[in-house]
Amino acid sequence: MKATIQDVLDDITSVNTPSSRRTRGLAVLEQQLALACAPNIEDDTMNVFLELQDTFECNVSSRALYWIQIVMPQIESLGSGKGLASKDREAELHTICAQLHQLLSIVQGVVLHHEPSKAFLGRRYSLEILTALLTTSRHTPMINHEVGAENLVKSLSPDKSLSIAHLSSAVLDSLLCILVDSSPALRMFEEVNGVQAVVKILKRAGTPREVRMKCLEFLYFYLMDETGSLGSLSTGSASQSTPSSVPIYATEHPRTYTPETKNLSSPTFGSFQLIILLRFIFHVFVTIQVNYVIFVFHIYVFSCQPQEQRQYPSPLSH
Repeated sequence: MKATIQDVLDDITSVNTPSSRRTRGLAVLEQQLALACAPNIEDDTMNVFLELQDTFECNVSSRALYWIQIVMPQIESLGSGKGLASKDREAELHTICAQLHQLLSIVQGVVLHHEPSKAFLGRRYSLEILTALLTTSRHTPMINHEVGAENLVKSLSPDKSLSIAHLSSAVLDSLLCILVDSSPALRMFEEVNGVQAVVKILKRAGTPREVRMKCLEFLYFYLMDETGSLGSLSTGSASQSTPSSVPIYATEHPRTYTPETKNLSSPTFGSFQLIILLRFIFHVFVTIQVNYVIFVFHIYVFSCQPQEQRQYPSPLSH
């Protein structure tokens, strides 16, 4: 496994690697992570994989950041219309975005299983790169993983069913995995102006609906009280505190815009479970809001009708 991961990481990060070879390398790396996560009690593949993440040769997160830094100027150039002809430029940009999307999906899996990688990506250097990538992703198109460069014209057609993903969504998902259950990473994300970057993507006129929903989902997570998730990190001494007290690390870095933090008595969740719960709550909230808007619209239409044309519901018979 060590030799395989080293070789594919070299293929992914090398500037001289052909695009097709980099795509194969990403597929192999994704397969290695999937094998490590497969539930098999008699197999220690996961332990081996996590031990390799402790080595600089095989650490996925650090090598991913290196390649992201290399490819960001290229995305800016292709997205602004400089260089290649229109069709070639769109094909190359689509390929790079698809590769970045797959790489970030792999990083998410590593972060949820390897705590040192999560801590590394929560530092200033890492969050600055991811925030810059989020800002750069505004130039990128929707991604269809099921088509190749030769069928790009079909993938860029008005049929929205073919557009299944966007690079901004992958960056936001990665940030969620990094920031959840990590107050220091949240504070650092604020310092690198990450929240402003998310809001700019949300307010941008050309932002796809899927990305807007993802931005709202991220901001909903960000505005939640941190005390509930931070409670899972507290030591045994914290359990002896009074119900009205809060963890010391929550009071050292209070948010400037929130009211006084309150201790939550509800049980805490793991990183993956919390993300799933947040998505469910958010979509329920959006559904309620949409139904409310429809209801208000019907009331408005009814009120605009002349008095003689209004149809009132018949009274209930008792």
